[in-house]
Parts: sequence; C-alpha cells; structure tokens
Amino acid sequence: MNPLKSVLRRLLNACGYNLRKMTHLGLDPLNDIEQILGRSPRLIFDLGAHRGETAMAYAEKFPQATIHSFEPSPKTFAALEANVRAYSNVRPVNIAMGDTEGTRRLHLNESSATNSLLSSVPEFSDVSIAQLTRTVDEVTVAVQALDDYCRANNIQFIDLLKMDVQGFELRVLQGARRLLTEEGIALIYTEVLFESLYQGQPFFPDVYARLIDHGFQLVDLYGHARWPNQAARWCDALFVHPAALKKSA
Repeated sequence: MNPLKSVLRRLLNACGYNLRKMTHLGLDPLNDIEQILGRSPRLIFDLGAHRGETAMAYAEKFPQATIHSFEPSPKTFAALEANVRAYSNVRPVNIAMGDTEGTRRLHLNESSATNSLLSSVPEFSDVSIAQLTRTVDEVTVAVQALDDYCRANNIQFIDLLKMDVQGFELRVLQGARRLLTEEGIALIYTEVLFESLYQGQPFFPDVYARLIDHGFQLVDLYGHARWPNQAARWCDALFVHPAALKKSA
C-alpha cells in the first residue's frame, strides 16, 4: 500500500471514516449500475419521476441513455417537464404505472414526494412523517401496465428500471409480467419500505421475494432512513438479473 494512503486511511479511521475506492460496490448506485452493466445504460425507465431529480442525475451521468420519466401528478409533471427541458434524452410521460390500464385516484399529500396511488396510513407515530404524508387533495390519473407501454413503443429490453412509486411496487411488477418472464430487465433500482406508510403497501421482504422469484439477485441497499434507535425505515435497493445482464452486453 502507498505509505501516504496508509497514513490517510489511519487518520480517517480515527475520525470515524472509511476510505474506499468509488469502484467499491455499495457506495454510489449510479457508479454501481455502470460497473455492473460494463457500460452506460442505453434505456432507463424512471417511475415516480417527481420533479425530475433522478432523471437529471441520470441524464448527466449517462448522456447516451434514453430516459422515459413517468410522473402522474399534473402539477408535479409540469415541474418535471420544465426541469428536464434542457435534456434531449429525457422523455417525460404523464401517467402512472400499475398492473392494468385504466384510471386511479392519486392521493396528493402535503409533500408531493409522498404522493401515492395508495391511501396513507391513518395514524403514524412519527408526527413529522404523518404531516408529510397527509392527503390534501386527490386527482384522477391515467395508469398503464409496463408491458403495454413497452409493446406500444416497440421496447423489448430495459437496462434499468427505477421505481419510486410509494407502495405500488408489486402492482408495477404485476404489470411487467412479460418483461420479467422474458428476461427483459437487467437492473431494478427501487425504494423499499420497512415500516407502514401506505395502506396495502408491500414491505421489503415482499418486493425481495417477488424479484428473487423472477431470477433477480440483490446487489446492495442505499440511502437508509433510520429511526433514532438506528432501525431501518426505508431505503433504496438495487437488483440485478444475471441472465438478462448477459443479453444486455
């Protein structure tokens, strides 16, 4: 080991930090996605795009990728369109993804980042979270199955499916049965919940079991939100499908 690096590592360890290369998996999901694929993604689906925060990060990190960004809320979608206007590789789509085509009521919450097709739990012990997930209005939005959208747009393979759909993860996966069965998704990056925020939501074990059944493997967990006692509340999880990954090469 380089002597200077060794000294720096000891100093950082003494201060409670750990020096690791960015190529080490588990530190940065975008770097991990590129490292696992062995290249930049060609096609990214950004479900629950909100105002484009993730879409813009993907567009800058992967400028050669085509990014379909889905956001059902009309007001939030307007902000998404404005924010990604400078990125020619981002395609905003004003629909939600689910298990079938139709319409549903979208619960518009105090914090738009918590908007959901599911109702918020009626009582929650954390007052700050309860305030953020408090429903202030509702709006009817269009919903489509991922398989139907891909069929209509002649899409056979998705390098990265990102989901931030506030408890609707299993419904989205149900609407992607063909893609999952035909090994048409290489990577899935999704928010997973360890506590109850929405009525009828799946928890991490439910999402994990469904993806494992479809041949995916867990890569790592990122961005943990924790209770004061350090118990996990929610985080993001990256899954890889080994057989689909070979197809993407």
